[in-house]
Amino acid sequence: MKHAPIRPPRTAVHIVDDDAAMRRALWYMLETAGYAPRVFAESQDYLDELDYLPIAPLVADLWIPGMDGLALLDTVKCRRPATPVILMTGGGDVACAVRAMKGGAFDFLQKPLEQATLLAIVAAAAVQLRDDAQRDQSMIEAIRRVEALSTREREVLACLAAGKPNKIIAFDLGLSIRTIEMHRVRMMRRLGVRGLPEALRIAHLAGLDSAPCPTG
Repeated sequence: MKHAPIRPPRTAVHIVDDDAAMRRALWYMLETAGYAPRVFAESQDYLDELDYLPIAPLVADLWIPGMDGLALLDTVKCRRPATPVILMTGGGDVACAVRAMKGGAFDFLQKPLEQATLLAIVAAAAVQLRDDAQRDQSMIEAIRRVEALSTREREVLACLAAGKPNKIIAFDLGLSIRTIEMHRVRMMRRLGVRGLPEALRIAHLAGLDSAPCPTG
């Protein structure tokens, strides 16, 4: 007996618009494009469920009764900074567009919307969200690896990330070059890397290269 292939989960997209016809149109555009849209008539309806929703692109009208799009943008960026917020308006208010972009909006669209434009922007927002999640995971893993090092091994890695050669590191830490080389070998082994470039990439992800190089 053949089993149906397992389909990957569809990307969620959230819509906030008080216009029922626009909500239906946006839902249809995104649904037929393979997304999993969910619609809300008011900003507060969306915010009431925000903690239970997946982090996903948000498409919101600027002029929503109650909490408008700009206030919604501010609230979402405070509670869930990673959320890409796409604001829409039926008017050509340049000041609002500037305010939205400065407030962290992913994009600002004018109605009537062109389907191709909307889908391209939502796709770009979804890619950014995925890339951010992957980068965050890489950073967490890098921090975990660096924290597993001894204090001296972290110091050696920090100095290497600052571009210092073994001779200078030895002088700064008050150790022999041979001792620095031994710490460097153990540091590379504990990080699970084969070469210095990979160790430096981990140091960068963990934020070690932004710290001052220690001295003895």
